[in-house]
Amino acid sequence: MKIRYLFIGFLCIILFFSCITNTRKEIVSYDLLVDKSIAEYPDTSFFSEIRCMQYYNNCIYTMDVSRRDIAVLDTSFNEIRVIGRGETDQEN
Repeated sequence: MKIRYLFIGFLCIILFFSCITNTRKEIVSYDLLVDKSIAEYPDTSFFSEIRCMQYYNNCIYTMDVSRRDIAVLDTSFNEIRVIGRGETDQEN
């Protein structure tokens, strides 16, 4: 019985030490430059809480949480459409 427990303990120790790796991976970092930027809507109100931004079909979709809408911009930022201007009963 003792031999069985020693054998199981030995296997557990070997399993534990086989999981430990000493290799370190270096984190790759990139320096990015701003190519284009926009700070305000055509009605001169500003973007405030952009939570998500996606590029699809030559358009940039941005979700502004505080305005409760999705702005669709072309790649030159000349044309802006707004989808789903939300309304709420809560006041900020």
